[in-house]
Amino acid sequence: PVIGQDCLNPWPEKMQLEGFHFSQLGSLSANSQKDLLDRKVGWWKSWLKQSRYVPETYDTWATVMQSAGYDQNAKAIAEERRDQDRLNSSMPGSGLMLLWRFADGYGYVIYYAGLWAMFFIVLGALVLRMSHEGNRLHMPIGLTYSFDMLVPLIFLEKAHEKIRLRGWARYYFYGQKIVGYVLA
Repeated sequence: PVIGQDCLNPWPEKMQLEGFHFSQLGSLSANSQKDLLDRKVGWWKSWLKQSRYVPETYDTWATVMQSAGYDQNAKAIAEERRDQDRLNSSMPGSGLMLLWRFADGYGYVIYYAGLWAMFFIVLGALVLRMSHEGNRLHMPIGLTYSFDMLVPLIFLEKAHEKIRLRGWARYYFYGQKIVGYVLA
């Protein structure tokens, strides 16, 4: 094993991290290791960008940080890896990855999907109301209908499956159903 000492400024502007492997961070003094791990995520991201993009290096850093108990930093590095994947890919892959980023943060920020679900449930209720289909079908608010149309495999009201909307509201809910499957 190679033992190296770290401090903030000795790193060169460009590095070659391909093939750089390690499984833990250590130090000759107890405080140095904590200082190293406590650095802000921005420092780690810029440090990693000093080398040509190598996905395995990001994975290694995320794994080491997570095993050291720095879960938020590990998630941020893993997200940065996905951002770099997106930037290094061509269409349509980069477009799909951008959607994935905003849908749930590449799977690392799951509550994004919940926020999107709430947004589409409320938007669906508004669409139902503005289209006057809610009044026609005796659903003045329409939150349960919107929920049923968004969330696959969960049915609050079995009768919602039989409802046939007219006009532009029908097409909106077709799209909302697709969004629901993507978010799920």
